[in-house]
Amino acid sequence: MKSESYYLDLFGKLGAIFKGSHFVYSKGGHGEDYVAKDLFGTYPQAEEMVHGLCEEIFNFRPEIICGPELWGSLFAFGVYLDYIKHYDASARFCPIEKNHEAKDGEPSFILRRGYDKLIKGKKITLIEDVLNTGGSAAESAWAVEQCGGKVIIVAALCNRGKVTAEKLGVPAVVSLVNVDMEVLTEEECKKRGPCSRNIPVRTDYGHGKQYLEKT
Repeated sequence: MKSESYYLDLFGKLGAIFKGSHFVYSKGGHGEDYVAKDLFGTYPQAEEMVHGLCEEIFNFRPEIICGPELWGSLFAFGVYLDYIKHYDASARFCPIEKNHEAKDGEPSFILRRGYDKLIKGKKITLIEDVLNTGGSAAESAWAVEQCGGKVIIVAALCNRGKVTAEKLGVPAVVSLVNVDMEVLTEEECKKRGPCSRNIPVRTDYGHGKQYLEKT
């Protein structure tokens, strides 16, 4: 099993970790650093990442491997293929879809197309690309539980929000890399963050474009 420093170095070589700039995150927070999860799957080294996750989850003996749309599901499928090849050929894969019809207060993720029946009574590993606040992982775990499945572990490429098992309500959380990145409110950013230093908001990654359109 490769070390965390190995994967951290790998992410850096792929240009997937940015520091000292100005980003807007999914929940509206601001910060100087960013993990570009969209880049993870565009390199052949993604194979190393999915195998690393397989090594992390093996001892939990999952029966089904799930992941939320989009990149979580794509990486979950990669982990699934590696898992059935090296560990357990009887395991199954199950994507968790974005609930595009969800109204305010309703869950953002859902299982359908027969997958809701597939996971009933099964031990589930939930794969994520990057854990920021843990919101999508928590909602995905909730969707699994509503269908009678049991999430036994959440495994992520990167945990950048100090997301814990307790926060997600699951037995365990593992990640290849843990990165501590401060998230500031807009007001905090104006006082001591990149806003206070007039560093332009980046629009190529994160939610900077949407933020600027609203301001």
